[in-house]
Amino acid sequence: MNPDMPLETFLPPPEFSDIHMLLTKDWNGMNNGVFPIRVHPWAVELLSAAIAYPVVRPDVELFWPDQSALANLLQENEYFSRSVVYCPLRWFNAYMRQPNGEGLNPDSPAYLQVHPGDLLVHFPGTPRDKLTETLEPYLAIAERHRPEWELPLERTGDLPPAIYAGCTSPFPSSSSTIVSARAAENNQATQVHGPIIMWAQPVTVQFQSSDLSLFVTPTTISTTSKSDSVPVQTTTTSTALATPNTSQIPSATQPTELNHVISSTGLSAGAKAGIGVGIGVGGVAIFALLFFVFRYLRKARSMRAASKGQYYHNTEALGGLVPPAGSNSQQGPPSELDNAESNSRKYLPELQG
Repeated sequence: MNPDMPLETFLPPPEFSDIHMLLTKDWNGMNNGVFPIRVHPWAVELLSAAIAYPVVRPDVELFWPDQSALANLLQENEYFSRSVVYCPLRWFNAYMRQPNGEGLNPDSPAYLQVHPGDLLVHFPGTPRDKLTETLEPYLAIAERHRPEWELPLERTGDLPPAIYAGCTSPFPSSSSTIVSARAAENNQATQVHGPIIMWAQPVTVQFQSSDLSLFVTPTTISTTSKSDSVPVQTTTTSTALATPNTSQIPSATQPTELNHVISSTGLSAGAKAGIGVGIGVGGVAIFALLFFVFRYLRKARSMRAASKGQYYHNTEALGGLVPPAGSNSQQGPPSELDNAESNSRKYLPELQG
């Protein structure tokens, strides 16, 4: 339909030399009506495996013989699937529109139908006896070379100058990372160093009209606040972004309104009760902790005082002997030779008759 569209437009960039096949999808999954494939040993292996699939897997029912076999093979074999990229269907596999080719078919998704400027048109499911009747209107458009159909690449709109499926991100030269290795063996990884361009395959999500009911539509809620000393004010909020109204923001010169705003946005009665109970329990716990600490310190202090008095003043600790009245004996630990004071004599029972 558009011979001015260069085929190399759809090829991946040279740095993606491990991408060997481009495919498209529709509502039934993968569609192999039209697809580019690289001349490569990988392509020979893939096509050979697809041809042999019905023989190797006779127990698997194939709804579309060649297409179902290829789809199952890509789903079951990671070696083949990791070298395939899925592209928008209109790039090189667009479906027919209305029978006369002039308008879109309302019974089919528009994004799957051929548009002016697209490369070609595909007629899936057309019976053999209807091929001439179905193709004639489109052949007439192509033979007339209508300018609205034969657009140069820069005017195709949906098709950028360099087309490939995927997202890229530059990887700096000072970094390295581990990536999956593209080899015949599975579960292998290799370390790569920058600078390189990292690539990821995109994920396409399609919705049916019946799915729209699952999404919540934006709602608008109006609240009214009233005070005895200020006029009634209405604030409107919604799930969408809105520009704030500075005229309704309380200022320092409006204490009554400010207090009302604070009280109107306060906690519920249940939340307040819960906070009160929590504060009460916390206070009791702190009081009990202080009580036990005070009791422990008091007991320890009493024990130290008792032990000190017993050591220095208990006569039983000195053998039950009491110094004579008027003696200059000093208090302290008992000692056989105490010379702390040279002018005093210690009471020594061994010297007494």
